[in-house]
Amino acid sequence: NDEFLKHENLEITRNFNHCIDLYKEKFTTILWTDESIRKWLQTHYPDFISTFDSYSCQIQRVDVARYFILYHHGGVYMDMDVGCFKTK
Repeated sequence: NDEFLKHENLEITRNFNHCIDLYKEKFTTILWTDESIRKWLQTHYPDFISTFDSYSCQIQRVDVARYFILYHHGGVYMDMDVGCFKTK
């Protein structure tokens, strides 16, 4: 995943990396994978795994995981296709 984020030829990763660079002193960045999401849910919300596994599309699992993670940890969610600007 780190190599994906460093791939400078992709507009998406450039924007994402720019946000990370702007706010790295204030935030911890975690790039979740399908595997890490499932492991995390199994650890913290094991009663939900059967529902999680029942979703027919991967995007449904990703979307619901976002809410569990934000509820549990708090913070800010940023999709890979988001860019940000630093105020002056």
